[in-house]
Amino acid sequence: MISGVVFPYFSESRGRKRAIIFSVAIAGLSIFIGGLSPNIFVFIPLFGLSGFGVQGFEAVTLVYLSEISGPKFRNQSPIVLAGI
Repeated sequence: MISGVVFPYFSESRGRKRAIIFSVAIAGLSIFIGGLSPNIFVFIPLFGLSGFGVQGFEAVTLVYLSEISGPKFRNQSPIVLAGI
């Protein structure tokens, strides 16, 4: 829920593309480092951090997809993001 507030603000101030790249980098790095974690006490915070990055990606991508879609298809962009 925190990333739903942080990443839209970041995308407005720095740009949507940078926000998407930053959120994917956070998620990817935390998942990779979490895979190398020696115990569960390191793994659980990294797992939470990866969720932070993934939720930020979803929040910013929904807005970005709506912006680049034409007016005729704008109402269908959340369906495309959901993968249905």
